[in-house]
Amino acid sequence: MDAKDAYRYFVTLTLGQFLFKCLIWTAQRLIYFKIYRITILRLADADPAYLAEVTGFTSGYLNRESCRKLAKDRTYDISESFVDRALANGDKCYAFTQDGVVASFGWYSDKPGILPGPLQFHYDIAYIYRYGGFTLPRFRGRRLHAFNHVAGLKDYEERGYKGMISIVELQNYNSRRSDDRLGFTTFGTIFVIRLFGRYFIRASKGCEKHSCTMTVLES
Repeated sequence: MDAKDAYRYFVTLTLGQFLFKCLIWTAQRLIYFKIYRITILRLADADPAYLAEVTGFTSGYLNRESCRKLAKDRTYDISESFVDRALANGDKCYAFTQDGVVASFGWYSDKPGILPGPLQFHYDIAYIYRYGGFTLPRFRGRRLHAFNHVAGLKDYEERGYKGMISIVELQNYNSRRSDDRLGFTTFGTIFVIRLFGRYFIRASKGCEKHSCTMTVLES
């Protein structure tokens, strides 16, 4: 996130949101502490505005070579280790491209989900899991992130999946607003704390409905 994006982000926060974000940021400097909001979206509940075709862009899944090229370009804020892990997991990257440039993308998985560090997200495999969305700064403002959600969701529902599950950190207000606008419904929360090298994970009761939890991968 450059200075312009950072400014645009912070001016959209209310005072309460700003203070809460500062509180979380301070806590995370002292200990590893995450709060994840777990959401669900079905095509029938998605905002119809995002069902339209996105003009001026080509959409589809990137091949392995194209995914690895993303990791070599720092503009995309994605590491080679992340891409290697996603591809090894069998995950797919759905993207909008324009004149050969990947403008926006998101990752889709039907296996235990990838999270930072050794954490892994588990969910009802009747749903597809979406994560790792990103849009190049010069293409932001066109809601490609939301269109990507719906395009991927439509494809997977046509394959027989019941809908899409996604997670977002509680203090990520931009993503939360985007998800709410799109039609996502929150059904659970997962808390993660690491103390003295040990992880403590607690899922709210709502997570049970779609078998959502997190585990720590063995090293």
